[in-house]
Amino acid sequence: MMAPATDLRTWTLTISAPAPMFSENSRHHWAKTSPAVREWRAASFLYATSAKLPRGLARVRVDVLLHFTTAGRRDRYNYHRYVAKPIVDGLASPRTVTTKKGVRVEPGYGLVPDDTPQFLDGPLIEIGPKVDRKTYPLGLAVVTITELEVAS
Repeated sequence: MMAPATDLRTWTLTISAPAPMFSENSRHHWAKTSPAVREWRAASFLYATSAKLPRGLARVRVDVLLHFTTAGRRDRYNYHRYVAKPIVDGLASPRTVTTKKGVRVEPGYGLVPDDTPQFLDGPLIEIGPKVDRKTYPLGLAVVTITELEVAS
């Protein structure tokens, strides 16, 4: 049985973009987007490891604030597939993938057992103000994780 958390714990990861923030509208070939997705997932895993986040939480909310190096009008939901989802995947459990070339394990921190609605609310995406290209060449993602339930 899960009980609502009385003192919600919150963690923030500030991830310097490891790859371009592709939009659904960019319509790039999978051979270009797939490596970027893997890089986002790996970066999320590495930042969670470095921050020593807890593992095996009951339920969390993940908010992703994206900062680009240029100002412009952007639809936040277009960044779900290639940026926000890989970030969440890197926080959830590792995943074994079988391909024609063999088996590989995609990194996952284990913050929650899975990225299903049972364990996760989000990712909720917002667009923040632009950042300096010299400091963050590909942009910045600020990921806020809020514990929603604690195991009782």
